[in-house]
Amino acid sequence: MLFYDGKAYKINEVLFDLAAGGYMTPKHFSSDDGSFEMDFTPLYDRYAENKLLFVDTRCHQIFGRFTGKVRLNDRSQGSTIELEIKDLTAFTEHSVNNW
Repeated sequence: MLFYDGKAYKINEVLFDLAAGGYMTPKHFSSDDGSFEMDFTPLYDRYAENKLLFVDTRCHQIFGRFTGKVRLNDRSQGSTIELEIKDLTAFTEHSVNNW
């Protein structure tokens, strides 16, 4: 989901592998329909781990910057909006929860 100009836009499945090459290496995010193409440059990995009795959780919350392009279909207007993003600070995460 991407929010732009007061509206919510659904994005198709976004493919990426946060663990490949280590969490702090640059990543590429790509939607299955090509409407979302972003490079992600990690800045900080906030890692949390909890193990207690039957609870086992691990989470890498990686903060960084996105740069790339996104194409949004505005069905209410029957048009397409193309955005170029540069150094947008955001985060992505990889979480494993077992309980």
